Amino acid sequence: MNYTVIERCDKETEETLQPVTEQFLQKEVGYLKQKQKEFLYVESPDFNNIRVDAVVLECDDVFQTITALFGFKAQKKHRDAITTYLQENLNGAFSALFSGDEGLWEVNITLDGMDSFNEESSLADALQLVHSFVAQLADVVEAA
Repeated sequence: MNYTVIERCDKETEETLQPVTEQFLQKEVGYLKQKQKEFLYVESPDFNNIRVDAVVLECDDVFQTITALFGFKAQKKHRDAITTYLQENLNGAFSALFSGDEGLWEVNITLDGMDSFNEESSLADALQLVHSFVAQLADVVEAA
């Protein structure tokens, strides 16, 4: 995947702590558990093909799980297709709310709920996993 923006950001202020290079994405996903006050913000032209502008990876403070957050561009009428796909593929570890103001779904998925997720994988691998997962979701919505 190609990335146009990769930033380490502060969870509390959402300010950029430091822009980083693609080399940073070779760190293990467990890095996010070590730096729980941070999140990783990533933009890629590859996301546009799957109805997403950007992805945030972070460690959930309460549950200590790695999560991906993103806005998914789909109409509200696709609620059943979206929630069914998420339920069948994430063992209930997600939230999806439609934002009428923005015309998109605000989705939060727990990577730990995916069979192929491993905390020892790189951040790049986690982003690729999210990309593949959302690409399948986009296909489900297209078919609905």
